[in-house]
Amino acid sequence: MHLGVPEDCFLNLPAEITPELARTFPEKINLLLQTQLLGRSVTDLDSALRLVLDLVGELLGFDRAAILWAEEDEPLQLRASRGFDGTAPVPLLRELVPMATAASRSRPLLATPVRCDNPVVQQLLVKAEASSLLSVPLHLEGQVQGALQLLRGTGTPFSVEEAHLLRVFTLGVEVMLEDLQHSIQPKSYAFLDRVTGLFNRRYFEQQLERELDRARRHSEPASTLLVEVEGMDRVRSAHGHLAGEAALQEVARALERVCRKSDTLAYYHGDLLAVILPRTGKADMGLMAQRVFGALTGPFLTSLPGTSGVDLTFSLSAATYPEDAFSPTTMVEVCETGLGAARVQHHRRRFHQPAPDAPASDKDELLDPSRMGLLNHPLLEASHLLQLFARICLDSVPADRVSIMVREGEELVIQVAFGFQSQDEVMRTRRVRLDQINVSSWVARHKQPLLVRAAGDAGELPTLGSGAYTCDSFFSYPLLQGDDLLGLVHFSNPSDGASFTQQQVDDFAPLAGVIAGYLSLDRQFGHTQEQFLREALFSLVDVTERQIPGMAHHSQEVAELAEATARRLGFDAGQLERLRVSARLHDLGKVTYRSHVLAADRALSPREQALTQRHPLLGWKVLEEVPLRCVDREAVLYHHEREDGSGYLHKQAGEIPEAAKVLAVADVYQALTSPRAYRPAVEPEEARAYLTGQKDRLFDGRVVDALLASLASGEVSTR
Repeated sequence: MHLGVPEDCFLNLPAEITPELARTFPEKINLLLQTQLLGRSVTDLDSALRLVLDLVGELLGFDRAAILWAEEDEPLQLRASRGFDGTAPVPLLRELVPMATAASRSRPLLATPVRCDNPVVQQLLVKAEASSLLSVPLHLEGQVQGALQLLRGTGTPFSVEEAHLLRVFTLGVEVMLEDLQHSIQPKSYAFLDRVTGLFNRRYFEQQLERELDRARRHSEPASTLLVEVEGMDRVRSAHGHLAGEAALQEVARALERVCRKSDTLAYYHGDLLAVILPRTGKADMGLMAQRVFGALTGPFLTSLPGTSGVDLTFSLSAATYPEDAFSPTTMVEVCETGLGAARVQHHRRRFHQPAPDAPASDKDELLDPSRMGLLNHPLLEASHLLQLFARICLDSVPADRVSIMVREGEELVIQVAFGFQSQDEVMRTRRVRLDQINVSSWVARHKQPLLVRAAGDAGELPTLGSGAYTCDSFFSYPLLQGDDLLGLVHFSNPSDGASFTQQQVDDFAPLAGVIAGYLSLDRQFGHTQEQFLREALFSLVDVTERQIPGMAHHSQEVAELAEATARRLGFDAGQLERLRVSARLHDLGKVTYRSHVLAADRALSPREQALTQRHPLLGWKVLEEVPLRCVDREAVLYHHEREDGSGYLHKQAGEIPEAAKVLAVADVYQALTSPRAYRPAVEPEEARAYLTGQKDRLFDGRVVDALLASLASGEVSTR
């Protein structure tokens, strides 16, 4: 123990609300139950910890309080405090309850003169200028990550009952912090920041995606501005966290005065605020910066006792669509990079505007936010699914424009059109009769692809030469189910400026077959939402997998392996059906990735590898919004977990559902025995030996034995 703190200062308390606790604090219990609900409004650690101190003030009351937090192997750092009068309390609080002591005890510490009649405790309280101390460890994933410290001066010292109340409270806090750590935010409609009253980061990210979609449709610019408030650490250290929050509120009100009604002002995180500026181009950003700087002329906190106010410094950075970025993710990254460049300039207030030739590389980004938005549409209508198919088609065939036509009787109707500038919406109203003389009707009549490498080489073939369809090179591919024409896909103008090739036409055939199958399902099951959605999502997964070397039929084969394994484990008919559907959709999250990045013959960057590890979570989020009953979302979420906790979400054996364990083993076996761009396929014998060697370390031994028995019996293919 540290400094001779006696053992009886560390309390053994139950981790639940006991009848005695409810009788002692009946008015406090409701606040305990609201902790996780209130935590939904926070999007970063500092905001969460400040919220914790606010709630503790209502729960118990204190004179001074602080939260110390350690990041990975770093020492404890002060992250939030109340009541300290300008002197940094970190050294004192570290000495009161050092990390080693908290980790070894992992129990609350209660120090009062009556309870701990010990010279060391007396010295400790005198040094803290307190009559009592209450400290509760904060755990993250089973490890002590920090400590919540409360001090009272005069008055009633902390009691054992209050320590019990605080420990139960921190259990809810720890759940909130773990969710925040893994970005598993509870489903919430809270879009306002608690401190500033502005929109929060969650709302900002959704609104930015909407604004960029609108800018694309109408061929208009859009900009984002990040405003960094510097000097806030100095304010908090000198005047406390409440003064820091008051300063942020004043900055927010000042920015509100210069923003237009169409602009979106939001609290981003830390000391960053963000503004979305619709219909604002690069040329207008200098004027906007001047207006912002004019509004932020100090001093701030002029009502602060004993001061004439405080001066703050501001850094600004902007990004504009389409010059600097095409996607929300890249736009924010450009802004953050700009802030880094702005900070090194020696001006009181500075504005860094990205250079005109700043790379807009988001087309090479792995994650495509627009696809996630389409998948998250609450109805997941046929039009949204066709938009996803069109985006995936552009991964396979790089082209400036693509459209999908669907047959309705004796007409072809354009359902999806991308790349036609402001005419995208107009294009979707086009209808073409099959007896007309044009490209679409020619392909419909002949039921075969039409490739025109250049308009001058078309000869007697029809060409695309009117209105928005004017182009140099194109090809159109029929969507057939047997001999039945269901629709067409048109590609115009290769992105590299060359001509389409016969090889590209031939390579597109498998994708055309899957899209045709989807349109056939739409006809058959459009009235039965459950079956239609299930088959439609299967088609999306299949199209994505076909574009990645070695991945074709991956989910189908995983489903066969998982079903055979689960049957040997005693799953009933209903469980088998749920598992089969879940296996077919276990990689649904990869639909939100750009397939050509996954298919590239190169190693993924560390950032891309981290993004690929999010695909179970992305698939889980999609399925949360889709009305499918016969699917096990937890099996999808946890199919990359391992028995020893080394999986993507670090769940261990007892925390992983059995269906997810079955999926994990089937997924690994199929992946090992299939070739990838970066390695050849592993022989089945070697794959089986690997699974055997990892029994009860990475994989559940019962599941491995069941899969191997299924393979040995010939129930499923051994490749």
